[in-house]
Amino acid sequence: MSQFLIRDMTGAIDGHVQFGSLPPLNGDLEPIGRIVSDVRDVRPGDVWWALETSPHDSANRAHEAFLRGALGVVVQGCSVEPWAGRFRIAVEDTRWALWQLAGASRRRFLGSLIAVGGSLGKRTARHLIGAVLQRRYEGLAGCCDLPPRISVPLMLSMLDGTHDYGLVAYTSRKKGEIQAISHLCCPDIAVINCLTIERPTDVAESAGYEVELVRQVSRDGCVVLNGDDPDLVRLAGETDARVVLVGRSSHCHVVAEHVRFEAGRLSFRVEGTPISVPLWGRHHLHAALSACAVGRRMNLTWDEITEALSNCQALPARCRVSRQDGMTVIDDTCQAGVASMLVALEALRESGSACRRVVVCGEWDEVEAQGWEKRIGEALVTVCGVDLLIACGTAGRRLIAAAQQAGLSPQRTVWCPTADMLPAVAGRMVEQDDFVLVKGHTGETVQTLIGWRTNYRRRIAA
Repeated sequence: MSQFLIRDMTGAIDGHVQFGSLPPLNGDLEPIGRIVSDVRDVRPGDVWWALETSPHDSANRAHEAFLRGALGVVVQGCSVEPWAGRFRIAVEDTRWALWQLAGASRRRFLGSLIAVGGSLGKRTARHLIGAVLQRRYEGLAGCCDLPPRISVPLMLSMLDGTHDYGLVAYTSRKKGEIQAISHLCCPDIAVINCLTIERPTDVAESAGYEVELVRQVSRDGCVVLNGDDPDLVRLAGETDARVVLVGRSSHCHVVAEHVRFEAGRLSFRVEGTPISVPLWGRHHLHAALSACAVGRRMNLTWDEITEALSNCQALPARCRVSRQDGMTVIDDTCQAGVASMLVALEALRESGSACRRVVVCGEWDEVEAQGWEKRIGEALVTVCGVDLLIACGTAGRRLIAAAQQAGLSPQRTVWCPTADMLPAVAGRMVEQDDFVLVKGHTGETVQTLIGWRTNYRRRIAA
């Protein structure tokens, strides 16, 4: 439920409101529900906001929104007749109007706004922070499936007096976008665990412009940084807020000791408190430490933090491990970047298994993959000791060539022209007890791989 009445929202976005043949029960004093940009998600009482659509498409979707129970719609450049008991607000630019509403909502919000930035592990950090804070507080987390210019203002517009905190994760390579979003958020707590690999010497010009995030934190706020990264430590000089460094180094304020990774659990101690997180890979350490730092900043006890983290499962398709059909599958299909590939290979190495290690690579971002084949190819051989590499597409062919140049036998590589062929090929080639890492933009690869493997075994048995 939003904190706005129809009158409040209309004034905040400089819009023109039109009611149907009958106005809502309380007229322009009627409270509105959620702000929704996807018409398929509309529920009764919501307001559908026309974004990224043409005027003709907006008119059609507005009627669909009313059919689904929307209280109102916000549109530009089209004429929509509101239904009885509903309303329509016309604005010049719906995206700018959403930012206006988000700004008004942020100024009203009395809770803590937490922003997670950086180039890697943002969603996991946000996930762990949210799990910790939910032990005591009510909050709202933004969606990472939309561009930050849309997801962040959508979340901000939904904050109300029932929320103790708001939690967003975002980054951008567009100059000025991080600054604009951070200025809109005006975060009370900022968290950054990782900078982009492709960063220049001057951290202030880094590809993610994370410096703009920490500059927007107020003096009485808090900035949580990875204290094991020298570039991030230097970011401490860019803010007047309190800085909390997390990591394994002795100069950090939240120090992890006795770090261990066994059987898919990351374990460590902080201030003598044992913490165990059911996540696969040491690269999640700083995300877990950031959750500890934010939890302590929000006055949670170590007992509350420990219990929350011990029960927090990995996000779907992000280094999520499952044991199915005799195989151990590491599903990391939502990420296809160079940095995420390297840490996933480290996670595969840390499996400690004497079984075969298989890497299945789906589609990659061609721009990001350019020039990185040699590094990843070497990592496949030297970091995780891959036994079988299956890859697809142009980038996959280059990756296989780099891995062979690093010493991987051609008999241990398979190339597929398209990602659609991966499940069938991998299903025939993976064996029982294999450790299989699945990477790339192929959301259904893991399930279809398991399905193909099961069917193939049945045919062999028959």
